[in-house]
Amino acid sequence: MNNNLEEIKKAKNILEKEGFKVIKLSESMKRDMKQCNEMNSIGKDKDCLGCHCGICIMQEGY
Repeated sequence: MNNNLEEIKKAKNILEKEGFKVIKLSESMKRDMKQCNEMNSIGKDKDCLGCHCGICIMQEGY
C-alpha cells in the first residue's frame, strides 16, 4: 500500500510540474457533478451558481 502512495505522489508531482492542478474531489463536488451529468443527459443545464464541482467552469476556460 505504501508503495502505491509513493507512486501516486510521484505522478502528482509530474503533473503539477507540467502545469496541471491535481485535487481530491469532495463529496459535495461528486454530488454536484452527478447532478450536472444527469441534467446534461436529458438536454438541460444545471445552474452553476453555488455549484461545488467547477468542472464546467474549468472546461469553458480552455
